Amino acid sequence: MTNNNFESNALLFEDEFDLREVLAAFRRRWIWVAGGGLLGLLIAAGVSMSRPPEKATKAIRMVVDTAQSPCTWTARKFQIFEVGEVVNIQCSGEFLTTLQVLSALATNEFGSDDSLSAKVQPLKFGGEKDKNLVNSNTQIELLVEVSPGKLDDAKAKLETIKDVFSAQQLDNIGKLSTSAQAGNGWISIEDVPYNNHSKTKSSGSFALGLLGGLVAGSGAALIADRRSNRVFGHSRILSQLGYPLWLTLPTLPWSDPVEGSLIGQLAARLDRSLDWHVLSIAREHEAVQPLAQALIRQNEVGLNCKSVDPLMNAIIRPGSDARPIGLLVVVESGFNSSQALEDARLLLSQLSCVQSIGIVLAGVPLPSELIVGEKASS
Repeated sequence: MTNNNFESNALLFEDEFDLREVLAAFRRRWIWVAGGGLLGLLIAAGVSMSRPPEKATKAIRMVVDTAQSPCTWTARKFQIFEVGEVVNIQCSGEFLTTLQVLSALATNEFGSDDSLSAKVQPLKFGGEKDKNLVNSNTQIELLVEVSPGKLDDAKAKLETIKDVFSAQQLDNIGKLSTSAQAGNGWISIEDVPYNNHSKTKSSGSFALGLLGGLVAGSGAALIADRRSNRVFGHSRILSQLGYPLWLTLPTLPWSDPVEGSLIGQLAARLDRSLDWHVLSIAREHEAVQPLAQALIRQNEVGLNCKSVDPLMNAIIRPGSDARPIGLLVVVESGFNSSQALEDARLLLSQLSCVQSIGIVLAGVPLPSELIVGEKASS
């Protein structure tokens, strides 16, 4: 048996990358990928709905600036304006002392109330999204988080703490100087801007759900594609059959440039000493009969061509006048299983009456030059 190695007339790579096969599988099984993403979103929505709703809270705080406290302010005043008038005032350790005093006052006012949260801590500089938050070494905050209905009560308690703490501090420094006072903005009470964390958490849950669903759907798509046992890669089809590619054709219906150029080139090259049969492998392909009819319409002298049943069902015998046979086997990406291709290769190798075999690959996009010519003609 001799094989005629015809040059392919379409853009077809002999070696295809695995990544291309994976992407092609995703395109074929897109509904699996989309379904996985949708399922992930539904699961995320279910998880979000099953969570207990977060209680709405408001935050208010009292800020103490130890750099403007009665001790610090009075010491600075006399050092600058009235040197030597009073004994030297020492305010070292006031930051830690203020933390301790405020913690004790907060415990007395809020300690028995479980409906709120009170924290005494150094004031932080920087936004919540900033990873480099800095603790102040002069300012302290007493932060209180309560339900909206108890906000006024919390403000009243903070006012009480403010009055008690101010009186204590002025009392202590008043023993050293009769003109003791504090700087402006020493103690302030202010509302804390509300940050809606629930929306951020929900968005993160939906994003993770979508990502997880897409990953799961993609994996299921690849598994389903592999279990289908269909062969999609062009190079793999040709390697399994072991015969050369003679022609690539687009999906039906064909236009005039296809019959006039592609099929005309094939008809001109077919060996006239052979009876040519056009067939598929395991089941009838829609391009078999149109291809045989198109070859006949080329009116090539001495060319005998006809369509026959699929290879697995046909009985291949010598042609008219006991002439040997030539076969044009029509295949397409995803049309045959791996087992069918292997069985066809073994069967074709045993047919002594077949002298030449060529593969016709259907369902391949038109070459660019034909597309340009077809547009020009229209």
